[in-house]
Amino acid sequence: MGSMLRAVVSAVAVLATGAQAAERDYQSSPGANGDINVSASYVNFNHDPLSILFSLPLRDVREATEEFGYSRADTQDMARTCGCTQEEYDRKVEDYYQSRAVAWRASAGSRRLYVDIPRVVERNRPRLRSLAAAFDELATSRGYGPDETLGAMLTFVQSALLYRRPPDEEADRDILGFFPPPRALSEGFGDCDTKSALLASILTNFPGTRMIGVHVPAHYLVGIARVPRPGDAFIEYRGEPFVLIEPSGPARLPPGQIGPTTQAALATMNDIRIDPLF
Repeated sequence: MGSMLRAVVSAVAVLATGAQAAERDYQSSPGANGDINVSASYVNFNHDPLSILFSLPLRDVREATEEFGYSRADTQDMARTCGCTQEEYDRKVEDYYQSRAVAWRASAGSRRLYVDIPRVVERNRPRLRSLAAAFDELATSRGYGPDETLGAMLTFVQSALLYRRPPDEEADRDILGFFPPPRALSEGFGDCDTKSALLASILTNFPGTRMIGVHVPAHYLVGIARVPRPGDAFIEYRGEPFVLIEPSGPARLPPGQIGPTTQAALATMNDIRIDPLF
Protein backbone atom coordinates (compact mmCIF):
# COMPACT_ATOMS: atom_id res chain seq x y z
CA MET A 1 0.00 0.00 0.00
CA GLY A 2 2.96 2.30 0.63
CA SER A 3 2.10 5.86 -0.37
CA MET A 4 -1.60 5.02 -0.61
CA LEU A 5 -1.93 4.57 3.15
CA ARG A 6 -1.03 6.80 6.08
CA ALA A 7 -2.23 6.54 9.66
CA VAL A 8 -2.55 9.25 12.29
CA VAL A 9 -3.47 7.69 15.60
CA SER A 10 -4.08 8.43 19.24
CA ALA A 11 -5.33 5.99 21.81
CA VAL A 12 -7.57 5.91 24.85
CA ALA A 13 -8.12 3.24 27.47
CA VAL A 14 -10.80 0.70 26.51
CA LEU A 15 -11.84 -0.76 29.85
CA ALA A 16 -15.57 -1.30 30.28
CA THR A 17 -17.14 -0.35 33.59
CA GLY A 18 -19.73 -2.24 35.55
CA ALA A 19 -22.13 0.66 34.99
CA GLN A 20 -21.78 0.29 31.22
CA ALA A 21 -22.60 -3.40 31.41
CA ALA A 22 -25.67 -2.67 33.54
CA GLU A 23 -26.94 -0.05 31.05
CA ARG A 24 -27.71 -2.60 28.31
CA ASP A 25 -30.60 -4.94 27.70
CA TYR A 26 -30.84 -7.07 24.57
CA GLN A 27 -33.71 -9.45 23.90
CA SER A 28 -34.17 -11.68 20.85
CA SER A 29 -37.23 -13.92 20.55
CA PRO A 30 -39.33 -15.66 17.87
CA GLY A 31 -42.21 -13.59 16.53
CA ALA A 32 -45.72 -14.73 15.71
CA ASN A 33 -45.08 -14.49 11.96
CA GLY A 34 -41.87 -16.50 12.07
CA ASP A 35 -39.60 -13.47 12.24
CA ILE A 36 -37.17 -12.77 15.05
CA ASN A 37 -38.14 -9.80 17.20
CA VAL A 38 -35.29 -7.84 18.77
CA SER A 39 -35.46 -5.15 21.42
CA ALA A 40 -32.39 -3.32 22.68
CA SER A 41 -31.91 -0.70 25.36
CA TYR A 42 -28.57 1.00 25.82
CA VAL A 43 -26.91 4.37 26.46
CA ASN A 44 -25.24 6.52 23.81
CA PHE A 45 -22.29 8.91 24.02
CA ASN A 46 -24.59 11.70 25.25
CA HIS A 47 -25.75 9.43 28.10
CA ASP A 48 -29.20 9.36 26.51
CA PRO A 49 -31.03 6.09 27.24
CA LEU A 50 -32.06 4.69 23.85
CA SER A 51 -34.36 1.84 22.87
CA ILE A 52 -34.88 0.30 19.47
CA LEU A 53 -37.26 -2.40 18.29
CA PHE A 54 -36.94 -4.27 15.01
CA SER A 55 -37.72 -7.58 13.35
CA LEU A 56 -35.42 -9.88 11.40
CA PRO A 57 -36.97 -12.10 8.76
CA LEU A 58 -35.98 -15.62 9.73
CA ARG A 59 -35.30 -16.30 6.06
CA ASP A 60 -32.62 -13.58 6.04
CA VAL A 61 -30.96 -15.02 9.13
CA ARG A 62 -30.93 -18.52 7.63
CA GLU A 63 -29.69 -17.41 4.22
CA ALA A 64 -26.94 -15.22 5.68
CA THR A 65 -25.82 -18.09 7.89
CA GLU A 66 -25.94 -20.80 5.23
CA GLU A 67 -24.19 -18.82 2.49
CA PHE A 68 -21.12 -18.12 4.63
CA GLY A 69 -18.23 -20.41 5.56
CA TYR A 70 -16.66 -23.36 3.83
CA SER A 71 -16.59 -27.11 4.12
CA ARG A 72 -13.40 -29.12 3.80
CA ALA A 73 -15.55 -31.94 2.47
CA ASP A 74 -16.54 -29.70 -0.46
CA THR A 75 -12.93 -29.05 -1.45
CA GLN A 76 -12.10 -32.73 -1.04
CA ASP A 77 -15.01 -33.62 -3.35
CA MET A 78 -13.70 -31.13 -5.91
CA ALA A 79 -10.27 -32.75 -5.77
CA ARG A 80 -11.78 -36.19 -6.21
CA THR A 81 -14.13 -35.34 -9.09
CA CYS A 82 -12.35 -32.49 -10.87
CA GLY A 83 -10.29 -34.53 -13.33
CA CYS A 84 -8.38 -31.36 -14.14
CA THR A 85 -4.96 -29.80 -13.85
CA GLN A 86 -3.68 -28.36 -10.58
CA GLU A 87 -4.14 -24.86 -11.98
CA GLU A 88 -7.77 -25.56 -12.89
CA TYR A 89 -8.41 -27.12 -9.50
CA ASP A 90 -6.87 -24.14 -7.70
CA ARG A 91 -9.12 -21.83 -9.69
CA LYS A 92 -12.21 -23.89 -8.78
CA VAL A 93 -11.26 -23.81 -5.10
CA GLU A 94 -10.69 -20.06 -5.20
CA ASP A 95 -14.08 -19.55 -6.88
CA TYR A 96 -15.65 -21.73 -4.21
CA TYR A 97 -14.11 -19.69 -1.40
CA GLN A 98 -15.27 -16.45 -3.02
CA SER A 99 -18.82 -17.79 -3.29
CA ARG A 100 -18.70 -18.51 0.45
CA ALA A 101 -17.37 -15.00 1.35
CA VAL A 102 -13.97 -16.41 2.33
CA ALA A 103 -10.73 -14.86 1.08
CA TRP A 104 -7.17 -16.11 1.28
CA ARG A 105 -3.59 -15.02 0.98
CA ALA A 106 -0.31 -16.87 0.84
CA SER A 107 1.41 -17.25 4.20
CA ALA A 108 4.49 -19.40 4.85
CA GLY A 109 3.85 -21.44 1.73
CA SER A 110 0.19 -22.16 2.50
CA ARG A 111 -3.18 -20.47 2.20
CA ARG A 112 -4.31 -18.34 5.10
CA LEU A 113 -8.10 -18.04 5.01
CA TYR A 114 -10.00 -15.08 6.42
CA VAL A 115 -13.45 -13.50 6.23
CA ASP A 116 -14.15 -11.52 3.06
CA ILE A 117 -15.71 -8.56 4.89
CA PRO A 118 -16.49 -6.50 1.74
CA ARG A 119 -18.45 -9.40 0.24
CA VAL A 120 -20.27 -9.97 3.55
CA VAL A 121 -21.24 -6.29 3.73
CA GLU A 122 -22.35 -6.24 0.09
CA ARG A 123 -24.60 -9.27 0.61
CA ASN A 124 -26.08 -8.15 3.91
CA ARG A 125 -26.58 -4.43 3.36
CA PRO A 126 -30.07 -4.99 1.86
CA ARG A 127 -30.99 -7.31 4.73
CA LEU A 128 -30.28 -4.52 7.22
CA ARG A 129 -32.08 -1.78 5.33
CA SER A 130 -35.06 -1.89 7.68
CA LEU A 131 -32.77 -1.63 10.73
CA ALA A 132 -31.04 1.40 9.18
CA ALA A 133 -34.51 2.92 8.66
CA ALA A 134 -35.34 2.23 12.32
CA PHE A 135 -32.22 4.12 13.39
CA ASP A 136 -33.16 6.97 11.05
CA GLU A 137 -36.59 7.16 12.70
CA LEU A 138 -34.98 7.05 16.15
CA ALA A 139 -32.66 9.91 15.22
CA THR A 140 -35.53 11.97 13.82
CA SER A 141 -37.63 11.47 16.95
CA ARG A 142 -34.68 12.60 19.09
CA GLY A 143 -33.75 15.53 16.89
CA TYR A 144 -30.28 14.09 16.30
CA GLY A 145 -27.89 15.43 13.72
CA PRO A 146 -25.42 13.28 11.73
CA ASP A 147 -22.94 12.90 14.60
CA GLU A 148 -25.56 11.80 17.14
CA THR A 149 -27.15 9.46 14.59
CA LEU A 150 -23.79 7.79 13.96
CA GLY A 151 -23.30 7.61 17.72
CA ALA A 152 -26.65 5.89 18.21
CA MET A 153 -25.70 3.16 15.75
CA LEU A 154 -22.13 2.80 16.97
CA THR A 155 -23.04 2.51 20.67
CA PHE A 156 -25.72 -0.05 19.74
CA VAL A 157 -23.07 -2.26 18.15
CA GLN A 158 -20.46 -1.59 20.83
CA SER A 159 -22.54 -2.03 23.95
CA ALA A 160 -26.02 -3.41 23.24
CA LEU A 161 -24.48 -6.54 21.69
CA LEU A 162 -22.16 -8.54 23.91
CA TYR A 163 -18.53 -8.96 22.94
CA ARG A 164 -18.04 -12.68 22.38
CA ARG A 165 -16.28 -14.63 19.65
CA PRO A 166 -18.48 -16.96 17.60
CA PRO A 167 -17.33 -20.57 17.24
CA ASP A 168 -14.74 -21.58 14.66
CA GLU A 169 -17.01 -24.30 13.28
CA GLU A 170 -20.72 -24.83 12.96
CA ALA A 171 -22.39 -27.99 11.65
CA ASP A 172 -20.13 -29.11 8.78
CA ARG A 173 -18.70 -25.67 7.98
CA ASP A 174 -15.70 -23.67 9.13
CA ILE A 175 -17.01 -20.17 9.92
CA LEU A 176 -13.70 -18.66 11.06
CA GLY A 177 -15.12 -17.37 14.35
CA PHE A 178 -17.51 -15.03 12.51
CA PHE A 179 -21.27 -14.40 12.31
CA PRO A 180 -22.80 -12.55 9.33
CA PRO A 181 -24.77 -9.45 10.43
CA PRO A 182 -28.31 -10.93 10.61
CA ARG A 183 -26.99 -13.88 12.60
CA ALA A 184 -25.09 -11.57 14.98
CA LEU A 185 -28.30 -9.62 15.58
CA SER A 186 -30.31 -12.77 16.23
CA GLU A 187 -27.67 -14.10 18.65
CA GLY A 188 -26.94 -10.76 20.31
CA PHE A 189 -23.14 -11.02 20.27
CA GLY A 190 -20.03 -10.87 18.13
CA ASP A 191 -16.36 -10.02 18.18
CA CYS A 192 -14.39 -7.32 16.37
CA ASP A 193 -14.81 -8.45 12.76
CA THR A 194 -18.42 -9.58 13.30
CA LYS A 195 -19.33 -6.22 14.84
CA SER A 196 -17.39 -4.27 12.21
CA ALA A 197 -19.28 -6.02 9.39
CA LEU A 198 -22.55 -5.39 11.24
CA LEU A 199 -21.90 -1.65 11.65
CA ALA A 200 -20.78 -1.27 8.04
CA SER A 201 -23.85 -3.15 6.78
CA ILE A 202 -26.07 -0.70 8.67
CA LEU A 203 -24.19 2.50 7.84
CA THR A 204 -23.71 1.85 4.13
CA ASN A 205 -27.50 1.97 3.74
CA PHE A 206 -27.19 5.75 4.20
CA PRO A 207 -26.47 7.48 0.86
CA GLY A 208 -23.00 8.93 0.54
CA THR A 209 -21.46 6.86 3.33
CA ARG A 210 -17.98 5.64 2.41
CA MET A 211 -16.22 3.18 4.67
CA ILE A 212 -13.16 0.97 4.83
CA GLY A 213 -12.39 -2.08 6.92
CA VAL A 214 -9.00 -2.08 8.64
CA HIS A 215 -7.30 -5.34 9.59
CA VAL A 216 -4.46 -5.12 12.08
CA PRO A 217 -2.89 -8.19 13.69
CA ALA A 218 -5.58 -10.06 15.65
CA HIS A 219 -8.07 -7.20 15.35
CA TYR A 220 -10.50 -5.54 12.94
CA LEU A 221 -12.05 -2.07 12.90
CA VAL A 222 -13.55 0.33 10.38
CA GLY A 223 -13.02 3.83 9.07
CA ILE A 224 -15.60 6.33 7.82
CA ALA A 225 -14.82 9.00 5.26
CA ARG A 226 -14.99 12.43 6.86
CA VAL A 227 -12.71 15.33 7.72
CA PRO A 228 -10.79 14.44 10.91
CA ARG A 229 -11.26 16.67 13.92
CA PRO A 230 -8.41 17.59 16.28
CA GLY A 231 -7.26 14.44 18.08
CA ASP A 232 -9.08 12.02 15.76
CA ALA A 233 -7.25 8.85 14.76
CA PHE A 234 -7.58 8.39 11.03
CA ILE A 235 -6.14 6.60 8.04
CA GLU A 236 -5.50 8.29 4.73
CA TYR A 237 -6.36 5.83 2.01
CA ARG A 238 -5.93 6.76 -1.64
CA GLY A 239 -5.69 10.41 -0.64
CA GLU A 240 -8.92 10.42 1.39
CA PRO A 241 -9.08 10.52 5.21
CA PHE A 242 -11.09 7.84 7.02
CA VAL A 243 -11.73 8.45 10.71
CA LEU A 244 -11.24 5.22 12.66
CA ILE A 245 -14.06 3.56 14.59
CA GLU A 246 -13.81 0.68 17.09
CA PRO A 247 -17.11 -1.26 16.87
CA SER A 248 -15.99 -4.15 19.07
CA GLY A 249 -16.82 -2.66 22.47
CA PRO A 250 -17.77 -3.18 25.21
CA ALA A 251 -16.29 0.27 25.92
CA ARG A 252 -18.10 3.15 24.23
CA LEU A 253 -15.39 4.80 22.12
CA PRO A 254 -16.55 7.68 19.91
CA PRO A 255 -15.38 7.88 16.29
CA GLY A 256 -11.74 8.93 16.18
CA GLN A 257 -10.79 7.20 19.43
CA ILE A 258 -9.02 3.85 19.31
CA GLY A 259 -7.57 1.45 21.84
CA PRO A 260 -3.86 1.25 22.69
CA THR A 261 -3.46 -2.14 20.99
CA THR A 262 -4.83 -0.72 17.74
CA GLN A 263 -2.60 2.32 18.11
CA ALA A 264 0.49 0.16 18.57
CA ALA A 265 -0.36 -1.96 15.52
CA LEU A 266 -0.94 1.06 13.30
CA ALA A 267 2.28 2.68 14.50
CA THR A 268 4.31 -0.16 12.97
CA MET A 269 2.12 -0.50 9.84
CA ASN A 270 3.02 -4.20 9.73
CA ASP A 271 0.43 -6.69 8.42
CA ILE A 272 -2.16 -3.95 7.82
CA ARG A 273 -4.90 -4.71 5.29
CA ILE A 274 -7.44 -2.20 4.01
CA ASP A 275 -10.79 -3.48 2.72
CA PRO A 276 -12.75 -0.86 0.73
CA LEU A 277 -16.42 -1.14 1.68
CA PHE A 278 -17.75 1.15 -1.07
